[in-house]
Amino acid sequence: MDVREVDLFVHRALFELECYRRTGAAFQSFFERIMEYGEPGFVTVKPWGAEGDRKCDGLLPDSGTLFQVYAPEEIKIRPTRAKMEADCAGGLAAWEQMRRWIFVWSALPAGLPPDLAACLLELADRHPGVEIADWNRERLWRVVQDQLDEVQRASLLGPPPRADSAAHVTAVEIQTVLNFLASGPVGPDPQDSFEITDLRPKLEKNRLSAQIETIAGRAIPIAREVERYLARSYDPDFMAKVGSRLIGRYEELVAEGVTGDPAFIDLIEFAMEGRGRGGRYFWGAAGIVTYYFEICDIFER
Repeated sequence: MDVREVDLFVHRALFELECYRRTGAAFQSFFERIMEYGEPGFVTVKPWGAEGDRKCDGLLPDSGTLFQVYAPEEIKIRPTRAKMEADCAGGLAAWEQMRRWIFVWSALPAGLPPDLAACLLELADRHPGVEIADWNRERLWRVVQDQLDEVQRASLLGPPPRADSAAHVTAVEIQTVLNFLASGPVGPDPQDSFEITDLRPKLEKNRLSAQIETIAGRAIPIAREVERYLARSYDPDFMAKVGSRLIGRYEELVAEGVTGDPAFIDLIEFAMEGRGRGGRYFWGAAGIVTYYFEICDIFER
């Protein structure tokens, strides 16, 4: 995998994290930024006075497309169906020149529930001559992937880690990240002997992608430095403190529904504590996460 592929993969995982973390107005703002970058003719519509937003969160005037964004913390069938029907009818009545109505949603990682998918078909029957469709996270990612250049993606999601920085990680980055993790609130006790296990079966067990395997592969030499650093620690509990902190973060992610590749990248971001993603700290944190991924209960065995 070349450097650009690694960059794109990390951005995909960060995009998924943003979708998990953002609801309501925060997700709408994220959608607007994507569209403003990806579709130069996109018009953001904001509520104004008594008219509100006329059931419209954005327009593509040239194609006659109206967007309605909906990202609650949890999609409930009846209220969501009622909102879809009211927003579609109200939006098309207020914007008579529109010929496409797109329902943009994010609360579910997969497809719409059957009742809501059926609602889209019913709306199409009620509004002949208008294309009725929905955009999920996958469709929105295609805009990011295909229509944003590298600079725009970095502005939206942050700079990707430089792959060549992995070879230049020093004890400074490793020590800084480990000390941050060890000094934080204690999570669950690691019920583990901390013995090294084979990496690939655990990657497959957790359905982690080839891209995560590539990142972990680049980080394995750093993980070995982490192992040596921990072995020299004067604090006999230091290793367990770090593991406990990462396990606690992973359990928070699982409770939020974040698993797989986004969870792995989130743990790296968490360990970095806001330090620059493009430099050595990303790879130092990746080495630490890879090490604890190998030896304890971060992810499933």
